[in-house]
Amino acid sequence: MIEQQSNTSPPTEARSGRNLAQILVILIVLLVLVNVPLNAAGFGLAQLKPDDPPLLMREGMLFQAQGSADVYLLENHSLRRISTLEVQRRYFQARTVHVVEAGVLAQFAQSRPIHHLIRCLDSPQVYALENGQKRLVTADLSPDSAGPWDRVRPVSCSFLNGLSEGNPITEEAE
Repeated sequence: MIEQQSNTSPPTEARSGRNLAQILVILIVLLVLVNVPLNAAGFGLAQLKPDDPPLLMREGMLFQAQGSADVYLLENHSLRRISTLEVQRRYFQARTVHVVEAGVLAQFAQSRPIHHLIRCLDSPQVYALENGQKRLVTADLSPDSAGPWDRVRPVSCSFLNGLSEGNPITEEAE
């Protein structure tokens, strides 16, 4: 019996070589397409991937605008500036400060800053302690919802009298 060889299908080695070449061509085309500039800035698809995941802003988070030293607490849908690094360390040390673009913070209303408030046991006058100075607070201190950082801490009168006097805090000044 004579075996007939079919000429209709090429040998397996030739087919696998052709398939491999096709896969390689497809990969090269995809690589070129991903890196072809798509916009005027010359960024391709590979460069358009965001570096950071989106940030979900929630009450109680701390924010800072890029290039600014001021840190803000998001509270009641508005921003409260933290008056000093001392206040930030004392009350918010464990929280992360999220750096965002200034335009993001501009979307929120500003409310009363957070100060380190103290008073002498024998006096009703309240002072904000900032950078080693006492600043008499004449602004209204009755917030809608006071956090632990808004509470006035009693201190000894000798300690308070030993502090230098700074500019008072009024509604207009803040």
